[in-house]
Order: sequence, then structure tokens, then C-alpha cells
Amino acid sequence: MCRLLQHRSVVYLDKIVARFRKHRAAKTTDQWPRAMRELMSLPRRYWHLLPELDRLAYDHNCITYLTNYALTSLFQGQFDEMLLALKDAWAIGPTDTFRIGWHETSSRLKRRLSRAASEFGQNLAD
Repeated sequence: MCRLLQHRSVVYLDKIVARFRKHRAAKTTDQWPRAMRELMSLPRRYWHLLPELDRLAYDHNCITYLTNYALTSLFQGQFDEMLLALKDAWAIGPTDTFRIGWHETSSRLKRRLSRAASEFGQNLAD
């Protein structure tokens, strides 16, 4: 698609022209972390064609995804997955990984603590 866009423009069609379905044996569901890492590496082949603002936004989104995945892995006790995701995020941007990771961690912990306090209060009321 990226190579095609170098020679042709995109036109919006107001109808469905393609569909797909996921199945359990597909790489995108069976090996999700590996598939995401592969998808994140593809645009870098065409990096030179993107404006800097788009590259920065893409990096930010990748780091956000990877830090969220690392946190999910941590909470599920999958420490190898957590470290791998953080390593990938760090390779994209160490400063952003730390900043986004800190923000995501504190946000998640606040939500979890708030939920736990609410459930605790509910139990006391019962």
C-alpha cells in the first residue's frame, strides 16, 4: 500500500469494497505481540516519505501501545513479555517511554485503587 501511494492518490468510496475476518489460528490473534511489532516496523521502510509530524505521532502511538502492553503483561505476571515490550518502546524513544510509561502506570493504578475502594465501600455497606 505504501508503495502504491507513491504513484496514486487515495479516493474515498462510500461503500464496502473488502472484508476480512479473524480466526483463532491467525497470527494477529495467536501471536499478537509479534504481529504488532512487525506492523510497527513496516512504516519505517517508507519513513522518508512521511512528514516529521506524522513520524513523531507514529512513534508516540507505538510507545503508548507498547507501554500499555507492558503494564498489562506486568499485571498478568508475564514478566518476559513486559520486558520485551519495554525494550521495544525504549528503542523507539527512551525519554517518551519513561514519560508515557509513568503517566500510564499512575493512571492505571489510580483507576484500580479507585475501583478497589469502591468495592470495599460497597462490601462495608452490605
